[in-house]
Amino acid sequence: MELDIKALILDEHEGDNSQISAIFSEFPRIMLEAPAGCGKTKTMVSKVAYVLATNVIPMNKKILALTFSVNAAYKMKKDITEKLPNMGISAVAIWFISPVNI
Repeated sequence: MELDIKALILDEHEGDNSQISAIFSEFPRIMLEAPAGCGKTKTMVSKVAYVLATNVIPMNKKILALTFSVNAAYKMKKDITEKLPNMGISAVAIWFISPVNI
């Protein structure tokens, strides 16, 4: 199953080596920095889906994914919810806390 998941992610990210290395990184914490429109949200969605689908992080653990916009947070929630069933995961609780404007 892991090969199918990797193939799905590789196909979706179309050879973008920096995104692919972040998604498949074995480091427990990653930080993505890039200008607008470079695929940070898409990469974070794939990373979360990958670690859940491959049991790198057990389903009873929590994942913290921070964004600096409410739109990115909602997009992440929507995309993760849509992507997980394609990877064989049917039920996941996802909570998002909106960023606070200072």
